[in-house]
Amino acid sequence: MSALDEFADGEQIFASAERHFGISMRSDSGSTHDSRLRHYSHMIAAWAAGNGIIDGREGVDEFRSSIRDWLHDLREPGKPGRNTLAFTSAGTIAMVLCEILGLKSDYLPNFAGVLYNASVTEIVYTPSRITLRTFNVSSHLPRDLLTLV
Repeated sequence: MSALDEFADGEQIFASAERHFGISMRSDSGSTHDSRLRHYSHMIAAWAAGNGIIDGREGVDEFRSSIRDWLHDLREPGKPGRNTLAFTSAGTIAMVLCEILGLKSDYLPNFAGVLYNASVTEIVYTPSRITLRTFNVSSHLPRDLLTLV
């Protein structure tokens, strides 16, 4: 299901951050790990605000449109009582939340930055509405397996 693909992989984000900010994101460049992560996050924020391009990937408006289309397809009339299980990434979940909560796309980094890997987010949908039930639930994971992006 391509609508649920991540907006970019880590290597693409790092390469785009190098170009966008004019700095090296290589671990052997002399920059600190914290500095590289900060620029990585700033690149995501620039992309989400429509102010940055991630090479080889669609822009934020196109990404959000594919999420909106997927959510619309979920609510197809005449198919009540369905459950849908989707495994995807933090950026995709973050954009789903922006869409269903009516937030601007530039809010995406605020959600993506706090999502645990393998956490559960539930949405409830009917043909007429969509609602957030849970966000970032990780109680099924042992504490030593809780990791962020």
